[in-house]
Amino acid sequence: MSAADIERAERQAARVAAYVEGLRALADLIEATPELAGDYPTITHLTIADGAEDLARLASLLGGDRHKRPSESFMGIARALGGGVAIEVYAPREQVCERRVVGTRTEMVPDPDAPLVERTVEVVEWECSPVLGGAA
Repeated sequence: MSAADIERAERQAARVAAYVEGLRALADLIEATPELAGDYPTITHLTIADGAEDLARLASLLGGDRHKRPSESFMGIARALGGGVAIEVYAPREQVCERRVVGTRTEMVPDPDAPLVERTVEVVEWECSPVLGGAA
């Protein structure tokens, strides 16, 4: 292991320790002042994956009951830990899913020079299952 690798690992260990300390401080604060939790307390820890292989690796580390959390731009794998607490790993969707054009549709959109104009847009589906392996 090079000196640069050792330094990077030490910086990461310090970041993780500070983060865990912050989480404990949050838990202590909410435990001491429950009204700060509100009526529907939730917290989600997010980890950004570096591509498809990293997403699959991180998702496997979640263990437990995992589920997909797709959004407009990202594909995530989440695990609820209970009590409104969850952890999610995600990556930009185009890095981990296959984009497929399955057709086109016509829609009316505003135009500066006319009330509405007709525009043809692609109908796209994303195939993510192979990348995500056993995540439900």
